[in-house]
Amino acid sequence: MLYYFRRTPLASKIDCDFVPLENALIILIDDYSEYQAEQEAIDQRVKEGALCLFLNLHSGKFSIAGDMVEIKPSSMNPVHFVSRKTGHPFVAGFKPNDFRFWFDESVGEVRPLLSCQILAKGWTPILTTGGALTSGEWNANVWGSTMAVAEKRIGAGRWIVSELDLNNRLSTNPVAREFFGRLLHLS
Repeated sequence: MLYYFRRTPLASKIDCDFVPLENALIILIDDYSEYQAEQEAIDQRVKEGALCLFLNLHSGKFSIAGDMVEIKPSSMNPVHFVSRKTGHPFVAGFKPNDFRFWFDESVGEVRPLLSCQILAKGWTPILTTGGALTSGEWNANVWGSTMAVAEKRIGAGRWIVSELDLNNRLSTNPVAREFFGRLLHLS
């Protein structure tokens, strides 16, 4: 596989080559301003078949793949678990408790997996969480399933937005490493 963009913390954990954007098959982005600087070229690469994976953008509204993608703090505070019950092929074969209580190598203890949720119409959920679908008073919110990791296909390529905290989780959590590999089509 060929990769593009600066070394994100996760990119340093896998064997990858950094190439010019026009040769990239996978584009890793953990800073939206990096995308904005090359948006037209990245959009074109995705239409031609590349994968663009946004990692932990955190709170805000972002224009991605022609859609408004809202990332907001989790309604339930940071959580230690997400649901794999989406039917998405990337989660096939994982067990019910696989996406919970992951060890964080940087601090030597279990830490929450998710602090933000994704709201994006027309996107396919890969992993989900529960959360408020509206903003307002606690008892006035509409509650339901929101996305932790989402996908949208455009042309021959695809976009993935992940708020799942995979940083410092790949060496000690086999499920985290397997899932990250599936996102990148490495496993």
